[in-house]
Amino acid sequence: VDPWLWAVLGLGVLLARRTGPRLARVALAASVAYVVAMLALGVVSRRVARRELGAYGLEPSSRLMVSANFANPFRRRVLLDDGRRYHAADLALGPTPRLAITRVIETNKSTAAAARAASTPQGRRFLVWSRFPFYVIEPHAEGVLVRIADARYSVGRRRGDWASVDVVLPPPDRTTSEEGLAGGRGESRQ
Repeated sequence: VDPWLWAVLGLGVLLARRTGPRLARVALAASVAYVVAMLALGVVSRRVARRELGAYGLEPSSRLMVSANFANPFRRRVLLDDGRRYHAADLALGPTPRLAITRVIETNKSTAAAARAASTPQGRRFLVWSRFPFYVIEPHAEGVLVRIADARYSVGRRRGDWASVDVVLPPPDRTTSEEGLAGGRGESRQ
C-alpha cells in the first residue's frame, strides 16, 4: 500500500468527476510512471544494500529483502538472512547512501524445540506464510513456549503479536530440553 499512489489515483478520480476523463488519464499515466520509478529504485536499492552489507563483512549474496518504508521511497528496510541469523537494517538512499544495522535476530531454527514447534499444526500453518521465520524459546509452566515469528514484521517479544504464533510444547526429556533452550532468546542489539 503506497500512499502516494493512492493519492494520485484518488485525486484523478475526484478531478475526473468534475472535469471529465482527461485528468483521470493524466493521473493514471503519472501512477504508471511512479510504479516504474519505484521498480527502478528497488533494483538500485538492492544493489546499494548488497554493497553496504559487504562493507559490514556480511555475505551480500545471501537471501535479502529490501522494502520501501511507508511514505518515503528513499528510505528502505533491509533484512539479510545469513543462515543462522537475520540482520535488520535501515538504508537511506541519496548522494551518499547510509546503511545502519538496527538489530540481529537469532533464528534458533536448529534447536530441537524449534523443530518440534515447526512440526505442530500451528507451526506448519504459520511457516507456509512466513518468509523470515525465527523462534524465541522460553521455559513455560506447562513445558516449553516457542514463539514462531516473522522478522519482516516482528521482534517476537509480545505475546499475541499478529506476526507470530505461540506453541506450548510438553516437557521433553532433560537432554532435549537443555539443547532446545540453549540460545533461544531470539534478538540482540548491535
